[in-house]
Amino acid sequence: MAMAPATAAPGRPPSAALATAAATAPSANADTAATGALLGACPGAQRAVVRRNIMALQDVFSELERCRSPAIAAVHGRCIGGGVDLITACDLRICSEEATFCVKEVDLAIAADLGTLQRLPYIVGHGVAMDLALTARMVGAAEAHRIGLVSSVVPTVKGASTGSTSNGSSSNGRSAVIAAAVQLAAAIASKPQLAAQGTKRVLLHSRDHPLVAGGLDYVATWNSAQMISNDLIRVLGSARGGGTREGKGEGAGGGGVLIGAGRGIGNRVGGGGESDRPPASASGSADDRVDDGDGNSTATVRASLPRPRL
Repeated sequence: MAMAPATAAPGRPPSAALATAAATAPSANADTAATGALLGACPGAQRAVVRRNIMALQDVFSELERCRSPAIAAVHGRCIGGGVDLITACDLRICSEEATFCVKEVDLAIAADLGTLQRLPYIVGHGVAMDLALTARMVGAAEAHRIGLVSSVVPTVKGASTGSTSNGSSSNGRSAVIAAAVQLAAAIASKPQLAAQGTKRVLLHSRDHPLVAGGLDYVATWNSAQMISNDLIRVLGSARGGGTREGKGEGAGGGGVLIGAGRGIGNRVGGGGESDRPPASASGSADDRVDDGDGNSTATVRASLPRPRL
């Protein structure tokens, strides 16, 4: 937009355009105006700059997806245009009863270019996204919840003192939705960190690479790198002492799990006690055993394991 005055007179020599821009533009915008003037003689170069500017703005919103931790959008009042670009880049969205949403760009004679048209169809579906983007109609909180744009609508606390925000909505609703977002964030933060981060990354990868085979390969690679963690040990293991029937065990004794690996070969993982096991049957069946830390088996589960594929 800042380049427009410099290109208002087609055919003007770049030097004259530069002089005009330098004389009329405020000092804070002098560099932008000068750049626009220099590019004024080349519409292609000017459009290349505009494209780079748009992509730089897109990159800002995409940082929310690249962030390892889940991002939560708490919406109150009007969420229009760039606001929708912002919340669709978040992983979870909640809103107050007074929230409204609008993909407004078509009314401004442009196509939404910061992520709404790319991300919204995966959130609400292609048909609904087409409706919202082409009509630019306003959507209330109840409809936003019904179509899946937000996962929940936070009710305004009744009886509490309410003020008014700049857009006419109540400050009480704003406080309620922020409190709900913080509570949701705390619930997610209480989960094993690597598991939460991995879940977000795999879901985004599956969205952007919709083939099932590729998604399965990706999550196998991710879990092979991230799954073995202290969090997993904590979930599977008890606080101290030997194992349980579910294979729990942590501490000096440790819970031992015997894993049959085809052809009757058994590999023992974890725990103290005896590491020998009876051979599996020729069919590939094996006993999965849970030791109590002293080598005594407390539970035996018969499992038929497939032979390994070479």
